[in-house]
Amino acid sequence: VNNFIQKTKKRLHLASPDKSITSELSNFLVETNQKTEKLPLVYKRLFELKQLDEANLFMGRKTELNNLNRAYKDWTNGNYAATIIHGENGSGKSSLQSYFASTIKSNYKIIQFKTEHFFHTEQDFFELISKILNQSFTNHEQLHEYITNLRQKYILIIDGLERLFIRKLYGNTCLHELLDFIIKTNQHFFWILTCSENAFNYLNKIYKLSDYFDYNLKIQSLSEDEILNIILKRNRLSGYNIIFEPSEKDKTKKFNMLSTETQQKQL
Repeated sequence: VNNFIQKTKKRLHLASPDKSITSELSNFLVETNQKTEKLPLVYKRLFELKQLDEANLFMGRKTELNNLNRAYKDWTNGNYAATIIHGENGSGKSSLQSYFASTIKSNYKIIQFKTEHFFHTEQDFFELISKILNQSFTNHEQLHEYITNLRQKYILIIDGLERLFIRKLYGNTCLHELLDFIIKTNQHFFWILTCSENAFNYLNKIYKLSDYFDYNLKIQSLSEDEILNIILKRNRLSGYNIIFEPSEKDKTKKFNMLSTETQQKQL
């Protein structure tokens, strides 16, 4: 009876689609990985999924960069402008903040910090701030004294907000301490933080994370044209040529009469 109900639901499109990976897709992934391993080293490095360290490879993200510059200008005018950048893993959050830091025209010192492990206790908070500011803090009094005597302003970028809490009792202490610190030190620091999309959505539902930031930048998917331009630019830098192979559908009589150059452009 249960099987009959499930089959009926599928026929009426009332059942959830099967999310298991098909053998065809898994074979494609294995084959793609094998071919990728055979690529020249320079090519693999150009397309490696990691933070971009070379500004000339950065493309797109005009909207996000404009919003970052707008937030920075807002902060220099004395307004609260704490900014959070969130998106899927691998979407380019780290590359965006790195490019912004390397290209912004500012007289303020820029400090970038990437969280490599989890911080969740109050002690972790002081350890985190000590590492970011390159000072030693063990309590709020020391931190308050430092901020009171601070005579210069900084741009502080923390990459990886998702590592500043753990999902257990009192696992959010470090996060709450940091958010409170961000509000109190807006006049001294221009804060930029990045966070994975899943963690951002969770923290937003539980702690209303977005309320602590005036600028909420979600990394959007790249358009097809942007992806194409990125691939072609990196390919040019590799020194290799791309040759497009026609499918059987492309091999028409009219197509075969075209020059090789025209065929390549069309493909």
